[in-house]
Amino acid sequence: EPVKKILQVPGTIFADPEKTRKNEKWYLDFVFPKFDGKKKVILSILDRDTDYFMAKEVGSREHKKLVRTLEEIFPVAGVPNTISADREFDSELLDELAQKYGFSIELLPRESPHVNLVERKHKDMKEIWAVNRKWSLNDVVNQMNKFKKIGGIKSLQSPSYLFQKNMRSEIID
Repeated sequence: EPVKKILQVPGTIFADPEKTRKNEKWYLDFVFPKFDGKKKVILSILDRDTDYFMAKEVGSREHKKLVRTLEEIFPVAGVPNTISADREFDSELLDELAQKYGFSIELLPRESPHVNLVERKHKDMKEIWAVNRKWSLNDVVNQMNKFKKIGGIKSLQSPSYLFQKNMRSEIID
């Protein structure tokens, strides 16, 4: 039986292609962790049904870069049926991309509980990176996905064992 490989765009983590209901809905947001006094701009994507987290450093919040990054991701990870994001993602460029690839866009208010799901992933990412400063973004995201929801049931083991009790919070905004 041939070995199945998951293709990756450098610097990006993608979901397992065998998952069912993959790509029904993605939640998008930007996160801005600080390292050694420098702020990174990372596009984060959370697949609602698989709880799979994807992330890629994009350098800025420009919508041109967002569209280019999504166009790199779609051929490998697939195209979601719906992208949900806060109003920061409201743009003609994203609307054009949605028409081109056939997905819908759902703009959420900042206080939406769905936005909180992505914010929780951001907090986890920053905490893991704070303790494991030498890890790459891929290492952090891989670690986070070890604790993803499987079949609607959250993993019993929390990533909290990765965190030291009195850790320094230099990068936590």
